[in-house]
Amino acid sequence: MATRNKIRGMIRFDLGEGSWGFIRARAPYTYQGITYTPVPDALFSVPDLESGTGTSARGFTLLVSESPAEGVTPDVLRQIENYTYRDRPVTIYDMLIHPDTNAVTEIEAVARGYIVSIKHRRRVSDGYTVAIECKTRSLDY
Repeated sequence: MATRNKIRGMIRFDLGEGSWGFIRARAPYTYQGITYTPVPDALFSVPDLESGTGTSARGFTLLVSESPAEGVTPDVLRQIENYTYRDRPVTIYDMLIHPDTNAVTEIEAVARGYIVSIKHRRRVSDGYTVAIECKTRSLDY
């Protein structure tokens, strides 16, 4: 009987001031020289992540939500404006983990994009959120 891998989501930002990584896990993980900092599951979401074909260069939006219990307040989220982010790369990875041994079996990039805009919004339903809009450069190739 085949077993299914566990999946941990990872996000890497390569901003003008340096590279930062975040992982949905309990412990930090170092990959390609970047230490990925653990974050709660609800902090990041990518609701429109899908693969596609054809001549359109689809993008994706990365939502970062406030989490006051974790110290991620609206003031913290607004600090992204202090960084050089326009046209900077974002990579989303899936880390595959063997279900029995907990060994990392593979890390694959599932989306690559460039930040085109950042929008701040506050909603009664989900609080303060930053929407990081990313486009791919697939048409460039």
